[in-house]
Amino acid sequence: MRNNNSDKFHFICIVFSSVIIVSLTFSSFLNAAPCEFPAFNLFPPIKFYEKGEKIYLYPEDKEDARTFRSREAYEINGKKGLIAIDKKEVSRNKELISNYIKPGDSFVIDEIKYTLLKFGIKKEQGNRIKILKIPGIQKDKLEKMLKYKPVEYEEAPANSKIIVSRIHIAIVLGNKLFAGFEGGFPEGIGMPGGVAVFDFSKDKWIVEWQHELLNLYVTDVVPVSPNSVFFSAKKGEEFFIFPTSIFEYDLKINTFKAREFSDIKPWALKRWQDVIFMIGPDGLTFYDVKDKQLQKYIWTIDVNSNGEIVAVLIKCSQSQCITKERDKQFLFYFISTIFEIKNKKDFMRWVNKSLANRNLKGYPHEYSWLPDPDTDCGYWIEMPEEFLRHVNVEQLLLLSEARKSPLVWKTLTNTIKLSKQASLYSPVILKAAKDPNEWIRNLATEAINALGLEEK
Repeated sequence: MRNNNSDKFHFICIVFSSVIIVSLTFSSFLNAAPCEFPAFNLFPPIKFYEKGEKIYLYPEDKEDARTFRSREAYEINGKKGLIAIDKKEVSRNKELISNYIKPGDSFVIDEIKYTLLKFGIKKEQGNRIKILKIPGIQKDKLEKMLKYKPVEYEEAPANSKIIVSRIHIAIVLGNKLFAGFEGGFPEGIGMPGGVAVFDFSKDKWIVEWQHELLNLYVTDVVPVSPNSVFFSAKKGEEFFIFPTSIFEYDLKINTFKAREFSDIKPWALKRWQDVIFMIGPDGLTFYDVKDKQLQKYIWTIDVNSNGEIVAVLIKCSQSQCITKERDKQFLFYFISTIFEIKNKKDFMRWVNKSLANRNLKGYPHEYSWLPDPDTDCGYWIEMPEEFLRHVNVEQLLLLSEARKSPLVWKTLTNTIKLSKQASLYSPVILKAAKDPNEWIRNLATEAINALGLEEK
């Protein structure tokens, strides 16, 4: 257990030390790059369970101290809203399963057997077998659409002039099959993203190679009407995978377009009766396919009666769900899992009050906790001197694993200097300078020099 906790801590230190810089100005600021540690690491994934005519949302808590765990499940009532219930009440015998097809699956249409392959369809009619491959795209045309040359193409020889992609997921609707590709070029290596439609009546593939799809990996697909489907997608970046948006393919007019439903960008889709659930790292959106109405829910955090920080789904306004104040709140609460906070409820009240009074203004930045992956990812947040009163400095620097973090020492040194309370904390810092661990002794010595303390 000790080794596991130590590994988790070292991972946290590596991530935060690489993305956070503490500087001293009139106030002390914390600069964190949210794209290096996005919000989908902080909340539990959602699973759906049916029981008769009811459906339940069950947040699956991860065994990870860095995530906010959910203590409750949710029942979807007749108005398609959420009612919080005890997790024990949820029957988990029947998980809501999508009716999509994966490569290797077989199905029958008009007494003809088809098997979905990674690169096409196998058609079996009596003793006759026919392989219908998806046509690729010219390499030079692809690179012109991408506006760069990938380092390496998967599934293609180096001298190949035609580039192909793999099917990840598909769905049959009427006499057509809609397939989404495993696309994208994180680190400049991969395959072109896109979607393809197979017409069973013509034995023909129609492929959509569009520039906005080339870097996307299709994650899910659900039917919307007899003539259209929704695709969800994700995009790989250097360290993490990010959700993008919903794309709709309309069979009537053979068009493919992005649908911006909400600021909750989903990467999973589920359909139950006339409702489509769009699940993303920030929460979920309900879409009623009949009345075209949306309801949006976001993850937020609270402190329960046991003093634990917990994740809670709440309904948000139709205009805006994600705010910078919410982003800052999460960052502060995540900081509280690294620093030894004496009383999380007290700390939460202080953060919420400060945010409401705009005392934690931060650097005027346009980026949110989940920024566009194509943008720079800086985020500035004030660390005022009052932060110190919430930190158990002695516990932090002498007993916790966090005392090994340069980030922790730098933050405390700057905040102590700002508050002009070096003498108050000097006994703790001087004691840490005699720690058996050389790494901690060096960090404490740096703090002593920065604060002008006298070593004893």
